[in-house]
Amino acid sequence: MSPLSLKVALLQRPPCNGASVDAEVMEVLREIGTLKDQGVSLVILPELWPRGPISSRALDAFEKSPEILFKLEALVSGLDGIAVMCGLPEREEVDGEKRLFNSSFFISRLSPPVIYRKIHLFPPFGEDKVFEPGSGPRPIWYSVAGVELGIGPTICFDLRFPELFRHYAIEGCTLLVCHALWPKERIEHFTTLLRARAIENQCFCIGVNATGSGFGGRSMVVGPDGHIVAQAGEEKETVVCELDLEAIGEWRGKFLTARPRQWLESASHKILTLESLREEVRRRKALGQQCVFTNGCFDILHAGHVAYLEEARRQGDFLVLGMNSDTSIKAIKGPLRPINPEAMRAAVVAGLESVDYVVLFDDPTPIKLIEALLPDVLVKGEDWAEDEIVGAKTVKAHGGRVVRIPFVHDISTTKIIGNIIKGHS
Repeated sequence: MSPLSLKVALLQRPPCNGASVDAEVMEVLREIGTLKDQGVSLVILPELWPRGPISSRALDAFEKSPEILFKLEALVSGLDGIAVMCGLPEREEVDGEKRLFNSSFFISRLSPPVIYRKIHLFPPFGEDKVFEPGSGPRPIWYSVAGVELGIGPTICFDLRFPELFRHYAIEGCTLLVCHALWPKERIEHFTTLLRARAIENQCFCIGVNATGSGFGGRSMVVGPDGHIVAQAGEEKETVVCELDLEAIGEWRGKFLTARPRQWLESASHKILTLESLREEVRRRKALGQQCVFTNGCFDILHAGHVAYLEEARRQGDFLVLGMNSDTSIKAIKGPLRPINPEAMRAAVVAGLESVDYVVLFDDPTPIKLIEALLPDVLVKGEDWAEDEIVGAKTVKAHGGRVVRIPFVHDISTTKIIGNIIKGHS
């Protein structure tokens, strides 16, 4: 092995039923020990190992995860220089509420497990009925044999979303890993997309798929130039190969594509008239995207606004912000408001990444906007009862839903103004 190489093992395996989970775990534990003796530094397992897909009727699969993790951590703690990545179902309890995730665990002896939670859930398998989506990328920084690795974990359907992989590459990751339960009928998509993600980001890209039960296997390692370093067949198999990490620098030295977006659009393009916005929303909803709508004055932008809008954006695919015009605010709050005129307020919120579109309205409420746009999700703060939320009946009558978001900061424009007045009194 050269000083800048890494030996990896891809454990392509079929899901097993509940009765044989313990036997499967013990077999993998034994194999990891054998692989360590072969000089392997990183072992990767499929998505939701060892059970495979989980339905709402089989949530007992979560009960085994802590035990499996404990056994893996105990094994790895005694094996210097080897790490394990595996997909497991994860349950988290917050304030008595159970939250379920499809997760990737990176296990090494140097730190507690690093957890990535699958962002893009796959509706045809009913994942969105069982799991909650993860909140964002989770790069892993790991040093082995004096070489620092940046690893970008992803899970199955994530592979179809190149922006996630590009984020990891920009952060400095050189190894992109995808745990999968990819069906045999679309296996060519799996192998093609792995090559595309490697070429786009000039990284090594590794996909570890399940086999059996309709899954297509074909786990593979792709180099930064797109060539296939190693690939499994369709049956149960362990693939061991060595990655020449120097190849990344050599390839990027020819030309660099693993870089951020090279243009910056003015936020003004997000501020639209209702007529223009209706057409934008129509096109995007026709593609199957979910429109989220919320409204407010947003007079003096503060941390509470930012947190609220970020959470609103997470409820769908794009966020429309209906903003009260100066005329509307004066009618509601009196002649001394707003502090900032509508053009400035709109420009500030349009500059936020969480906001996709801004539209002004003159009426006391946004009901005309809601009736015109028919959003899939209507968002307000939790201080509003659902039956008091303007437009809630309209949205629900068209198959949409209403989400009430808790406030995480005890702050408001009125309080800020009050504090300013106190400071000058």
